[in-house]
Amino acid sequence: MNKMLKWAAIAAVINAIIVIPGFILGFLTGYLKDNLPVKIITLLLLIIGLIAGLLVLNGYFILSKKLKLKFLHTMTLIGVVFTVVLTGVDFLLVLIPSVGLSTLTLWLLVMIGLVEILFGISIFKLKKKLGRLPLATGILYIVSGALYATLFLAVMGPLIGLATSILEVILLSKAAKKF
Repeated sequence: MNKMLKWAAIAAVINAIIVIPGFILGFLTGYLKDNLPVKIITLLLLIIGLIAGLLVLNGYFILSKKLKLKFLHTMTLIGVVFTVVLTGVDFLLVLIPSVGLSTLTLWLLVMIGLVEILFGISIFKLKKKLGRLPLATGILYIVSGALYATLFLAVMGPLIGLATSILEVILLSKAAKKF
């Protein structure tokens, strides 16, 4: 059993647990700007989400190297960059709410949406080694990316993100046992 893939699966469980509360708290932070407990919890969830997200991406990175999947490898690296940048901007927004950062976040959401669509496509190549599960996971990434890219449907993104995380738990657990 590959321990790093097992950790990636555990991180996907964490993502599944925090995706909805993180979204709600992020939304509340915009309205409750002076509420210190909400800010602290939001910042903690951002840090946990960043670590978990990077561990999940590391799982895909390991798979891309083992299976020599260049597109998945490239999309994983791009995913790491966007995850770090978006988390950094979100972190700043919690600490220093501003219209400029909010506008930047909207542009980043569109970019994240496009990256998720391409990432979903790159996961399809795992089908040869891991069965149909990568296909379903990839499709959910594509749907999630499309929701984020449209902005006005982005509020539905966390629900699809929850389903995606659940499939990632299964996918990465299966990969950990296989490789």
